[in-house]
Amino acid sequence: NGNICAPRDLSDGQCSCGTDTGPPPPPPPSPNPPSPSPPSPSPPSSCTDDCSFQFRLFWQPIDKGCAWLTRNKKKAGARKAKYCSNTDILVRCPGTCSTSCVDDPNFTFILDFVKKEVQCNW
Repeated sequence: NGNICAPRDLSDGQCSCGTDTGPPPPPPPSPNPPSPSPPSPSPPSSCTDDCSFQFRLFWQPIDKGCAWLTRNKKKAGARKAKYCSNTDILVRCPGTCSTSCVDDPNFTFILDFVKKEVQCNW
């Protein structure tokens, strides 16, 4: 049905290959003219991570995928700050790295281990 959770929210490291809602919709127009602000990066053309992509960790010779960036919720912010600034990682992990990608609030999935239906923010 095209609905997805961004991979950053799948705590068991699942990757959401093949299901993409595309770039997020543009925000509604503002009634007041916006104040000047620095340019922001354009939304990615896709909000789905490349599940086959691997990158080398900075501090040891181990390759990891996009899901590793947010697998540990306590370290997710620091990992994203360190690795998502790399253009290749940002381009190949847009669902994890881009702040323009958002979860579909109506999407749910079943947790295999408890057979419970949950939303992306579970």
